[in-house]
Amino acid sequence: MNKTCFKKGHTPWNKLPEINLKCSGCNEDFTMKSCRFNKPTKLGKFCSKECFYEHRRSLRREVKCEFCDKNFKTNRKGIVKYCSFPCYSETKKGIFPKHLKEILEKDGPWNKGKKIPQTSGENNHNYGTKWEGDRLEKLKVSCKNSKEWCRGKTMDEIYGKEKAREIKTAIGIKNKEHRKYQIFPKKDSSIEVKIQSFLKQLGIEFFTHQYMKEIEHGYQCDILIPRMNLVIECDGDYWHKYPISRDIDNIRTGELIDKGFNVLRLWENEIRLMGIQEFENKLKVFYI
Repeated sequence: MNKTCFKKGHTPWNKLPEINLKCSGCNEDFTMKSCRFNKPTKLGKFCSKECFYEHRRSLRREVKCEFCDKNFKTNRKGIVKYCSFPCYSETKKGIFPKHLKEILEKDGPWNKGKKIPQTSGENNHNYGTKWEGDRLEKLKVSCKNSKEWCRGKTMDEIYGKEKAREIKTAIGIKNKEHRKYQIFPKKDSSIEVKIQSFLKQLGIEFFTHQYMKEIEHGYQCDILIPRMNLVIECDGDYWHKYPISRDIDNIRTGELIDKGFNVLRLWENEIRLMGIQEFENKLKVFYI
């Protein structure tokens, strides 16, 4: 064996001394290498895995379940009160389904004492069954939020008019709060970038996408210049309905002016032909 495989001071495996031990399971003598990895376990030292598992099974003790009064074996240490999770959940939490409780009272748990390969696929008692008849109706009643139960129905039909109105109001408030901090669109338009570059060349400090909470119809403005108390809106011709402009834009402009803000709205076609000198002349009106 290559000596370079071991660190300095380590003994190669073929040169380790052998020690004689007695198996804790079958009580037969066996030999093994004396190595730091071959340490006795808490249950003793064993000659094979079969002896270890057999000895472990022999240590199981019999306990009586406090819920179903059945005797069962366990190798867990400490106080064990219940034979299964259904018994525990029934007594402590009360979340065990009634229809499964009836099945357990008759036949007991179908998967008790079985491993996963024995309870999955074709071995599962529900394999290949369909939700039909009474079984499907029970599912619809018990699962009110399932897709099958509410498919094709409006919120008024599901919750009633008053409850649906409350839910819609709560959703609207939550969405409005979320939109305060959501930058939309994520990338500034070309006309916004052009106006921002003009402001940088003129050395004017500005902020983008600031939420205007002072007005009733709050929104995120395109550009805010605190020194002039000025809001600049770069309106696209298509989205803001040139030359009429949207009603909500006119409402927000009026509310901003009432709150003491100055508002400068620029159309897309106007910005594309605009130079920095023309833009500076428009700002001179708002200089304090």
